[in-house]
Order: sequence, then structure tokens, then C-alpha cells
Amino acid sequence: MSDCNFNNVQEQQIEIGKRYNLPMISFRNAIYQEIKANKLEWNQVSDDEIHPNDYGHFIIAELLIDFINNIINNLDGQGKDKVELGAPLYGDKYISGKILNNKNLQVSYVNDFLEDNEGFQVFKEGWRYI
Repeated sequence: MSDCNFNNVQEQQIEIGKRYNLPMISFRNAIYQEIKANKLEWNQVSDDEIHPNDYGHFIIAELLIDFINNIINNLDGQGKDKVELGAPLYGDKYISGKILNNKNLQVSYVNDFLEDNEGFQVFKEGWRYI
């Protein structure tokens, strides 16, 4: 993913993908030329500077479907051996990370924030600034 100016960390993500032999799909690459050629506008695929909207998610879904269909159509019937991942490419700072929220984190003091039990995606039951 990228922002409305097509800034992202894709180069670092590509290095991680290469390191672990992961398949990669770039939403940025898929829409960049269309926007550059004035065939598509950023606000058609995103309602803010970064996150895809419904149509942006539709494009991502189509990219994934095409990618998976390509794999299915080219299966050779043989499995792959287990791969040893080795040391993390950019450090292990978040290797045991987990998302905490206002239901599972003991907070002793909160200033100018209220519990927000709605949130979005995996960030539900957090806090919002008043």
C-alpha cells in the first residue's frame, strides 16, 4: 500500500519477501500507472491519504484472486519442503508483539482519553482523545 503521493516502504517489504521467498502483490504498482495516465484518481480508491476504500479493496481482491488462480493453474502437484526462516532481516523487536486494548491492558492513569469500544479492524476497544 502507499499514500496519495505513492510513498511507502515497498522496497523494505520487497527485501523481506525475497528473504523469506514470499509472494508479493503491489497495490501501488497496480494503480500508479492508471493514476499517472489520468484514468483513475486517488479519491476513487481511498477516502484518506493511505487506506483503501471499498473500490480500493475490490482492486486488491481482484489482484489476489488473479494471483491465486495463477498458482492453482500452474500447480505441479508437488509440495515444498519446510523452509527455515533464519534470523529476522530487520531485527526482532516485534517478534512477540501483540495488540493490547482497553479490555486486556491494566491502565493506572488516563488523561484526556476515553475508552472507545468501536474502533476499526483489529484496533477495537482502544481509546480516543477528547
